[in-house]
Amino acid sequence: MIDVRGVDFIDFGSKTGGSFPIGYRLGGKKGLGIDIRPHLVEQAVAKGFNVIQGDATDLAIPDKSVRFAVLNHFLEHL
Repeated sequence: MIDVRGVDFIDFGSKTGGSFPIGYRLGGKKGLGIDIRPHLVEQAVAKGFNVIQGDATDLAIPDKSVRFAVLNHFLEHL
């Protein structure tokens, strides 16, 4: 199970964290980014973003655990 305590939005396909500002503009306070590519996760973490590696088609996230999700340029890749 992915620990989402204190997280109010998830950024799917976060790459290097570029979509976090969208989450903040939507009223989010703390986001969690998820990307499948390890080198992009490393870059995001180096920039100070809370990003983990994971496959969005196979995640263990508790129901109703965040307020909203950001899927900026994401759905077309599924």
